[in-house]
Amino acid sequence: MFGKTHLDETRAKLSEAKIGENHPFFGKTHSAETKALMSLTRSGENNVMYGRNHSVESKTKMSVTQGSTVFVYDSEGSLANTFSSIRKASEFF
Repeated sequence: MFGKTHLDETRAKLSEAKIGENHPFFGKTHSAETKALMSLTRSGENNVMYGRNHSVESKTKMSVTQGSTVFVYDSEGSLANTFSSIRKASEFF
């Protein structure tokens, strides 16, 4: 790591100092106009994922962490197959 690093104790103090009512944005909200401007600045070519695709490996990792594991049992009650998501199970059947 480059530059100066804070001790864990110092980092905890800095974090604690900005929690709740001490946070500069506490109790405030963005106006509709500001939200629209923020949306525009992040859309189209300004979006960090514009023109990029997730790799198959990344998609698999996201599916495993966000999906619901599906267990398929046969008529005797034995585990026949498992799938990382409902979509994977539907593709199989």
